[in-house]
Amino acid sequence: MGQKSSRLLFTVGSKKNWLANWFATGKEYVDFAVEDLKIRKFLSSYDFQCYISSVKISRAGERLDIVIFSAKASSIISGKSDILGGINSALLKLCSPNRKISLSVKAVKKPELDANIAAILIASSVSMLKSYKKAVKHGMDSAMKGGASGIKVTISGRLNGAEIARTETFKQGSIPLHTIRADIDYSYKAVKTKYGMIGIKVWINRSNNVII
Repeated sequence: MGQKSSRLLFTVGSKKNWLANWFATGKEYVDFAVEDLKIRKFLSSYDFQCYISSVKISRAGERLDIVIFSAKASSIISGKSDILGGINSALLKLCSPNRKISLSVKAVKKPELDANIAAILIASSVSMLKSYKKAVKHGMDSAMKGGASGIKVTISGRLNGAEIARTETFKQGSIPLHTIRADIDYSYKAVKTKYGMIGIKVWINRSNNVII
């Protein structure tokens, strides 16, 4: 049986930077790692509201810098919604009292080429019991129009309320998963519906695009 590894492992260090930048040893390492997991788990609850692509965490002593990359950066920063203020208040309670937290939000340059955002958009439509085929087609068309070389989407579960769960795969263009130098973004999202959990996997080939 083949052992599967995430496609993101091939891009970290070459086409993508690490999402956690800090060094620690012993008990401090454990404390930092657990705190990072708590922060990421908390921020993942805002995925569908803020279309969060990724979260970058950097540390220097007691200083903690958190950068949220989102497709709706302007709505998060906007004073009307006060989402940023709510997140900041929750993080102060979640982290150690000694932490000096700096929270910022940056916009994703090409959201249509971001696998995480594509998965969120498809999952949002599926959660509202819309046609999964239309949701997947819309996401794939957006990626291809945005300049993607290819896109692959796998969706699993009781699709459209079927009694027996199944898996369907949709593909456009080229997705060379065995080519290490190919810049392929990957994401997985699970969404709860009244029929049960639906799992969505998205691969986007961005080899012809430079995204920083």
